[in-house]
Amino acid sequence: MTTNSQEWLDARKAWWDKEEQYKQVLQTSTNFYELEKALYILDRLKESNSSFNCDEEGARRHEMLNEACLDAEFKVLEVCSEFAKKRNLIKAAREEAQIAQGNFENINFDELQKSKEVA
Repeated sequence: MTTNSQEWLDARKAWWDKEEQYKQVLQTSTNFYELEKALYILDRLKESNSSFNCDEEGARRHEMLNEACLDAEFKVLEVCSEFAKKRNLIKAAREEAQIAQGNFENINFDELQKSKEVA
Protein backbone atom coordinates (compact mmCIF):
# COMPACT_ATOMS: atom_id res chain seq x y z
CA MET A 1 0.00 0.00 0.00
CA THR A 2 1.27 3.45 -0.91
CA THR A 3 0.91 6.32 1.50
CA ASN A 4 0.39 9.95 0.75
CA SER A 5 1.07 11.45 4.17
CA GLN A 6 2.84 14.79 4.09
CA GLU A 7 5.72 13.41 6.15
CA TRP A 8 6.21 10.57 3.65
CA LEU A 9 6.03 12.94 0.67
CA ASP A 10 8.48 15.37 2.28
CA ALA A 11 10.93 12.58 3.14
CA ARG A 12 10.77 11.17 -0.38
CA LYS A 13 11.32 14.63 -1.90
CA ALA A 14 14.24 15.32 0.45
CA TRP A 15 15.83 12.00 -0.53
CA TRP A 16 15.40 12.65 -4.26
CA ASP A 17 16.75 16.20 -3.87
CA LYS A 18 19.84 14.94 -2.03
CA GLU A 19 20.38 12.25 -4.67
CA GLU A 20 20.25 14.92 -7.39
CA GLN A 21 22.66 17.14 -5.47
CA TYR A 22 25.06 14.22 -5.11
CA LYS A 23 24.91 13.51 -8.85
CA GLN A 24 25.63 17.15 -9.66
CA VAL A 25 28.55 17.37 -7.22
CA LEU A 26 29.96 14.15 -8.61
CA GLN A 27 29.65 15.34 -12.19
CA THR A 28 31.24 18.75 -11.60
CA SER A 29 33.97 17.41 -9.33
CA THR A 30 35.16 14.68 -11.65
CA ASN A 31 35.78 16.80 -14.73
CA PHE A 32 39.47 16.17 -15.36
CA TYR A 33 39.86 18.24 -18.53
CA GLU A 34 42.34 20.61 -16.85
CA LEU A 35 44.44 17.68 -15.64
CA GLU A 36 44.43 16.01 -19.04
CA LYS A 37 45.37 19.30 -20.69
CA ALA A 38 48.25 19.95 -18.27
CA LEU A 39 49.60 16.42 -18.69
CA TYR A 40 49.37 16.71 -22.48
CA ILE A 41 51.21 20.04 -22.46
CA LEU A 42 53.84 18.65 -20.11
CA ASP A 43 54.39 15.66 -22.37
CA ARG A 44 54.72 17.86 -25.47
CA LEU A 45 57.09 20.25 -23.69
CA LYS A 46 59.34 17.42 -22.59
CA GLU A 47 59.45 16.11 -26.17
CA SER A 48 60.33 19.57 -27.47
CA ASN A 49 62.91 20.10 -24.76
CA SER A 50 64.98 17.15 -25.92
CA SER A 51 65.63 18.65 -29.36
CA PHE A 52 67.48 21.95 -29.26
CA ASN A 53 70.69 23.37 -30.64
CA CYS A 54 73.71 23.96 -28.42
CA ASP A 55 74.04 27.62 -29.39
CA GLU A 56 72.87 30.62 -27.36
CA GLU A 57 69.40 30.58 -28.94
CA GLY A 58 69.07 26.87 -28.16
CA ALA A 59 70.11 27.42 -24.55
CA ARG A 60 67.52 30.19 -24.16
CA ARG A 61 64.85 28.01 -25.74
CA HIS A 62 65.84 25.15 -23.46
CA GLU A 63 65.48 27.35 -20.39
CA MET A 64 62.06 28.61 -21.51
CA LEU A 65 60.88 25.04 -22.07
CA ASN A 66 62.18 24.03 -18.64
CA GLU A 67 60.19 26.87 -17.07
CA ALA A 68 57.10 25.86 -19.04
CA CYS A 69 57.56 22.25 -17.87
CA LEU A 70 57.71 23.42 -14.27
CA ASP A 71 54.54 25.48 -14.80
CA ALA A 72 52.77 22.46 -16.31
CA GLU A 73 53.92 20.23 -13.44
CA PHE A 74 52.62 22.80 -10.98
CA LYS A 75 49.29 22.87 -12.81
CA VAL A 76 49.03 19.08 -12.51
CA LEU A 77 49.62 19.32 -8.77
CA GLU A 78 47.14 22.17 -8.47
CA VAL A 79 44.39 20.22 -10.25
CA CYS A 80 45.05 17.15 -8.09
CA SER A 81 44.91 19.30 -4.96
CA GLU A 82 41.60 20.82 -6.06
CA PHE A 83 40.19 17.34 -6.63
CA ALA A 84 41.29 16.28 -3.15
CA LYS A 85 39.26 19.17 -1.74
CA LYS A 86 36.28 18.28 -3.94
CA ARG A 87 36.52 14.68 -2.78
CA ASN A 88 35.32 15.83 0.63
CA LEU A 89 32.35 17.53 -1.04
CA ILE A 90 31.54 14.32 -2.90
CA LYS A 91 31.73 12.31 0.32
CA ALA A 92 29.52 14.78 2.21
CA ALA A 93 26.92 14.84 -0.59
CA ARG A 94 26.85 11.03 -0.71
CA GLU A 95 26.42 10.83 3.07
CA GLU A 96 23.59 13.38 3.00
CA ALA A 97 21.84 11.37 0.28
CA GLN A 98 22.23 8.17 2.31
CA ILE A 99 20.87 9.85 5.45
CA ALA A 100 17.89 11.20 3.51
CA GLN A 101 17.26 7.75 2.04
CA GLY A 102 17.44 6.20 5.51
CA ASN A 103 14.98 8.76 6.86
CA PHE A 104 12.60 8.01 4.01
CA GLU A 105 12.89 4.26 4.55
CA ASN A 106 12.15 4.69 8.27
CA ILE A 107 9.08 6.78 7.55
CA ASN A 108 7.99 4.36 4.85
CA PHE A 109 8.36 1.44 7.27
CA ASP A 110 6.37 3.30 9.95
CA GLU A 111 3.63 4.12 7.43
CA LEU A 112 3.45 0.47 6.35
CA GLN A 113 3.17 -0.63 9.98
CA LYS A 114 0.36 1.85 10.55
CA SER A 115 -1.50 0.63 7.49
CA LYS A 116 -1.15 -3.00 8.69
CA GLU A 117 -2.52 -2.05 12.10
CA VAL A 118 -5.52 -0.35 10.50
CA ALA A 119 -6.22 -3.30 8.22
